[in-house]
Amino acid sequence: MPYELKRRGKQMTERESDDRIVPMKPGNSGGGKAVKPSRDSSRTPATLSGGPAVRSRLDRITKRAEQYPEKKFTNLFTQIDLDLLRISFHRLERDKAPGIDGQTVPDYEVDLESNLQDLLDRLHRGGYRPQPSLRREIPKGNGKTRPLGIACVEDKIVQRAIVTILERIYEVDEGVPQGSVLSPLLANVYLHYVLDQWFERDVKPRLKGEAYIIRYADDFICTFELEEDAKCFQEVLAKRLGRYSLELAPDKTKLLRFGRFAARDATRLGEGTPGTFDFLGFTHYCGRSRAGRFKLKRKTSKKKYRAKIADMKSWFRSQLTTPIIEVWGKLRSKLQGHYQYYGINDNWPNLMKYFGAVRRLGFRWMRRRSQTGANLSWTDFYAYEVRHSLPMPRKITDLIAMCR
Repeated sequence: MPYELKRRGKQMTERESDDRIVPMKPGNSGGGKAVKPSRDSSRTPATLSGGPAVRSRLDRITKRAEQYPEKKFTNLFTQIDLDLLRISFHRLERDKAPGIDGQTVPDYEVDLESNLQDLLDRLHRGGYRPQPSLRREIPKGNGKTRPLGIACVEDKIVQRAIVTILERIYEVDEGVPQGSVLSPLLANVYLHYVLDQWFERDVKPRLKGEAYIIRYADDFICTFELEEDAKCFQEVLAKRLGRYSLELAPDKTKLLRFGRFAARDATRLGEGTPGTFDFLGFTHYCGRSRAGRFKLKRKTSKKKYRAKIADMKSWFRSQLTTPIIEVWGKLRSKLQGHYQYYGINDNWPNLMKYFGAVRRLGFRWMRRRSQTGANLSWTDFYAYEVRHSLPMPRKITDLIAMCR
C-alpha cells in the first residue's frame, strides 16, 4: 500500500527537530551521528580541515561511517573550504531560474573566486545568512499544484556543500542519492528515524505475519502477509506521523490486495480483479509469466507518461529558433535517459509508444520552424532520420535476474 508524506502546519523549532532526528538507539551511547563527540580530545581527529584533497577527506568520512556506525561526527563544519565550495558551484545547473535576488549562475561566475572567498569568510565567522526562497506553484498533473522554493545561487552552493558531506555519512545507513539537494537528504534522515526504524523496531515484532517496507524519499510501500496486520498498521500509521508534524496524502494512500493469491482472494470475495498501484513512475500490477505463474509486472504509469509528453511538447516549443542539428543531439540524450529509466521487463510496448510519440512531435516541430518547413512531408522527415537517426529502445534491464 503506497503512501506519500507531506509537511503540515508550522515547522518545528530547532530544538524539537534535533530531538526527533536523533533519538536514542538500543545499545548506543547516545543519539544520532551528528550529535556529540565520540572521541577523546587526546585522540587523532577523524578528519582534517587542511591538506588532503576534498575527495580524500570525504572518503575518510565514509570509511569512518562504515567502520564505526555507532560513533558520532563532530566539527564537520571545518570540512567546508574553498575547494569544496568551488566543486559545489560547478555542480549547479546553469539554466535554472534565479532566486529572489535575480542572480544567475553565469552572473556569479563572473567573479567566481572572489565571491567564493567572501562566502567562505562569512561562513566561518558566522556572518552568512541564507536569503528567502522564491516561491513558485508547480502543476502536479492532476489539476493541483505544489509549492516550489527557488534558492539563490549562493544558498545553493552552501546547500550542495552540506549535502556532499552529510551524504557520506547517511548513505551508509538508507542510501541518499548522489547529487541530491539539502532538503531531500534531511527528509531521508528524518524519515529514517520516524518511519524506517520504527517499522523495524516496534511494528514488525507485533505482527502475526511477515511485513516489509520499501521507501524512496517520501514515497513508500508497506507489504503484509496478513490482511489484519495491514489494517492495524494503517490505523497506527497516521497517529505515528502526526506526532512529527507529518500526514498522509489521502489521494495516494490505499489498501489493496496484491501478490500471488490476490486474484483468487478477490474472486472469492467478489472484489473483481486485483488492484494496481503507482510507485516511482511505474504502475505495478499482477500478471502471469509465459509459464502461467504469477509475475509482478510494471509499466510506465499513465500519469507519468502524460507528464513526459507534455514536457517534451513544451521543450520543442522553446527550441523553434535553435539549429536543428543541435536540437536533435539534445533529443537523442533525452530519449536515452528515458530508456535507461523505463527500460525494464514488460515495459517494452510503452517504450515504443513513447518513441513514436516523440517522433511525431519532432516532425511537427520541424514543420513549424518556418514557412518552408510547412511543406515538409513524412518522406522528407524519414530521409532526414536516415542521416540523423533517433535512438530506439535496445536493451532492457532484467529486474527479475537482478533479484535472483
